[in-house]
Amino acid sequence: MNIAQTCNVNNVLFVGKYSLDLTETYKKIVDTFFSRKVNREFLLDLYTQESVYDIFKYRGAEKIINDKNSEIYHILDYINTNYLRKLKISDIAKEFNMKEYEFTKYFKKFTVKSPKEYVKDLKLNKAKELLKFENVTNVCYDIGYENISHFIKEFKNKFGVTPNLYKKTLNS
Repeated sequence: MNIAQTCNVNNVLFVGKYSLDLTETYKKIVDTFFSRKVNREFLLDLYTQESVYDIFKYRGAEKIINDKNSEIYHILDYINTNYLRKLKISDIAKEFNMKEYEFTKYFKKFTVKSPKEYVKDLKLNKAKELLKFENVTNVCYDIGYENISHFIKEFKNKFGVTPNLYKKTLNS
């Protein structure tokens, strides 16, 4: 399946946010359907079940996350508001009367990420915005990193390029 077909699948089949899991499962179903594998029927059944699970997982979590009365909504709001400060997971857990382990498990159930990964993603996405206007060193410190080489490594792992190279592509 090529990229154009994948985009079309996402636009036609999935209402809501793009989901790599759902797209990958769909690709497996299509590829298996057109294959000549001996265990094709078994795999199709398995992938269909996986697809249904993914749909419920994303739809259910998204609905709960966006419910202003839910605890996870308030947790995400707190993190999204305060992520540039020095946030410790244990402090966030205390803020919501949970033990750190319990909080991490609860958070991951709805976001499919650990709180630490979630905060890191927020910071790195903010870094991309700030790189339009500031140099790499300032951005590093502005988003709360204390070590420039660690920031560069994290940025490259997430976006595939160094912050400096990313900044250069913005200016060209």
